[in-house]
Amino acid sequence: MTTADQPQPPPAPPPPPAVQAYGAPAGIPAGMELSSVGKRLGGYLLDLLLVIVTLVIGWIVWSLIVWGRGQTPGKQLLKMRCVKLSTGRRATWGTMALREFVGKYLIMTLISTVTAGIGPLANGDTVTVKVEGVGELTNPVRNE
Repeated sequence: MTTADQPQPPPAPPPPPAVQAYGAPAGIPAGMELSSVGKRLGGYLLDLLLVIVTLVIGWIVWSLIVWGRGQTPGKQLLKMRCVKLSTGRRATWGTMALREFVGKYLIMTLISTVTAGIGPLANGDTVTVKVEGVGELTNPVRNE
């Protein structure tokens, strides 16, 4: 019996679709692992701690160096990096600078200001704090 006479095995089944992590955007390049929400939150909190510990200037200098690798100081310590989904390559220095400054600090400042109920106060406004069972404290706003 020759090779041509033998029946050919059926073709291999297609590979199963990639499992997307919760909240993972579609289009993550093959072989790339998405960091967990906890690890990303840890990186953010580590960056905040490093800002304080390095008296801000140390974090800024460190950031200017590692942004070119698609990282922040906290991400570098946790061995994470940011990747552009459109290219599958690490984020550039400019993308990281924009992401960190606009994406985190300006937007987070705006969100925290709005959600805390703090708005611009003018001379003559009053701020009142009521604590049930304790009392009420009212203070006028004065520009000094």
